Amino acid sequence: GTMSLTKVGTGTLTMSGANNWSGKTLVSNGELIVSTVFAGKGNFIVSDGAALGVTNLSATSASISNLTLGVSGPTTLEFQKVSSLTTALVSASNLTLNGSCVVKITGTAGLTIGSTYPLVGYSGSFSGNFANLQLQTSAGISGVLVSNSQQIALSVVSIPLAPTNLMTTAGDAQASLKWNASAGATGYNVKQSTDRGATYNLIATVTATNYINTGLVNGEVYYYVVSAVYSGGETADSVAASAAPVSTTVPELGMTFNGSQLQLFWPQDHTGWTLQMQTNSLNTGLGTNWVGVTNSTVTNQLIVPFSATNGSVFFRLVYP
Repeated sequence: GTMSLTKVGTGTLTMSGANNWSGKTLVSNGELIVSTVFAGKGNFIVSDGAALGVTNLSATSASISNLTLGVSGPTTLEFQKVSSLTTALVSASNLTLNGSCVVKITGTAGLTIGSTYPLVGYSGSFSGNFANLQLQTSAGISGVLVSNSQQIALSVVSIPLAPTNLMTTAGDAQASLKWNASAGATGYNVKQSTDRGATYNLIATVTATNYINTGLVNGEVYYYVVSAVYSGGETADSVAASAAPVSTTVPELGMTFNGSQLQLFWPQDHTGWTLQMQTNSLNTGLGTNWVGVTNSTVTNQLIVPFSATNGSVFFRLVYP
């Protein structure tokens, strides 16, 4: 219809529908938030000290006839989700900038370095000084505003990166994780997988760059990734690392002999221990010349060929 809207008061008014009236919309105080399905046909005016916010609910633009920002400034344009490389979040016929305007980017999850994201497009004229636009981004995000092809856009220079050098250390029914810090991060999401990394589940959010995952099953393999959390969202996941917890109690080493070979075995939850051997004579006895048996750390049983040339063979399990 032909109705008009005036936003008063210092609070925030959010309108998520199309709201396709043809009258004037005036934001005289506080903040008015519209979505990208907004289809108002009338003029849109943001008074000095007031703010217009846009949230991205679809791959369309909030449609505004003529957008005027301030009389002498300052005003604020807030974009709560920036994602499209082709469609501006606001589409106006004419754009007028009077005084300074803070362009505030709060939704930055998914941005990529070197990409340019259209914010405001206009089909007619632009009146004002582009230099009066001041970019404000979430912590850790660095970018610049650019003007080209009748658009004002965000060009991303840097973003918080995923944590690096994730390392795990297996323990008794637990795994210790540590990683390098990510610049601008306020915390870290620790995720675990028990299906070889096919799916990861969030198990903890921490502020430190280390975490101990307890209550695990010895002998099982667990996979981990870590992402950095910052005020604008979450980074991609780190490179995965795995850990196989193992019991640290001294196990019994069993043995069977069939005349030509020895089969040695130990508890399943002690997979990860190293089987060592030495071939000293009985007269010499135990020495320090222990040698690890190949592949013994990835199983709990091994078959060892019997050799009559060795008068005696000694075996033991050690951890780690």
